[in-house]
Amino acid sequence: MYTLLLFQLLLATFGIYAAMKYSDMAKLYVPLVCLLGMFFVGKLEGRLKAREGEEESAEKEHAASENKGDEFDTVKYILWGKNELMLVDAVHSVLRDLGLQVTKTSKYPTIDRIIKIPGSRMTFGMQVIGSEREVRGDNSKFNQALQFEREKQNGEKTLIIANAHHTISLAERERRTDFSKDALMRMEPTKVVSLNTFTLYKVWALCKYKGKNVKDILKLLFNHPRGLFRIEDYNMQL
Repeated sequence: MYTLLLFQLLLATFGIYAAMKYSDMAKLYVPLVCLLGMFFVGKLEGRLKAREGEEESAEKEHAASENKGDEFDTVKYILWGKNELMLVDAVHSVLRDLGLQVTKTSKYPTIDRIIKIPGSRMTFGMQVIGSEREVRGDNSKFNQALQFEREKQNGEKTLIIANAHHTISLAERERRTDFSKDALMRMEPTKVVSLNTFTLYKVWALCKYKGKNVKDILKLLFNHPRGLFRIEDYNMQL
């Protein structure tokens, strides 16, 4: 682009020189040719700028499309993911996407993440459990969540997020329990709150596309006495 500008400047300089130094018809024709050359170079420059703009716009759209694809791949993983470590990371990313502070902590090594709501004192100790069937009471991560419930020191809310029955359809999952009877009995005396990843997806979608405030939903979650949390119980529908 700078080469074209330099060429236009050269044509203008030569045209002025010809008008001052040449005689007869050359005094008219040479500057005219230089002006025409400057005109066509200017048109070419405009086309090149337009093409660059289109290419830049296409690159931005492609990048946005890739980011959106990554986002939905992450959300998809919380519903269908089988690897528990990757499932924890996917839940972490979804919560961060909602504007929450999600961190690991050496203070509570038995828990997956600590979740903090910006501008609030509400804090959750989160444990993510993946299972092809209902979560049983002898599940090691389930027991670690109960251990956190006993050891927590600053009023954190113990939260279990379960991706149970992840090999069947979402509609079928809605008709099944996420926790076995013995697990439910062990949770009953505690204030542990649980939800499944389908509910987490609904919360994410409500906030991203329906204008719901994530802080309002998490306040309901934090104040939920115990047991399973369902957004339908609070008159919210996706």
